[in-house]
Amino acid sequence: MDCDRITAERLDSWRKLLKEGNATPILLIGVGHEHRSGELHVVVPEGVEDDLLIGALLYALNVLQPGLIPQHHGERRVFHANP
Repeated sequence: MDCDRITAERLDSWRKLLKEGNATPILLIGVGHEHRSGELHVVVPEGVEDDLLIGALLYALNVLQPGLIPQHHGERRVFHANP
């Protein structure tokens, strides 16, 4: 598997999408292949706050599978995103 080529192609495509949205990346997840098959590699830029990551991940999970994450009652949690 040509991991370098695939990674370069995906990052270039995603860079263009982020540029169009005037956005910056906050999380990158990769999966290992061959002798590192199935390993997850999580990259978070320095300075990205945990609350932002958690909110973004919860939002993404709800977009992918609505109702998967139960709604919180009591304390208010707000995450702003444009689907």
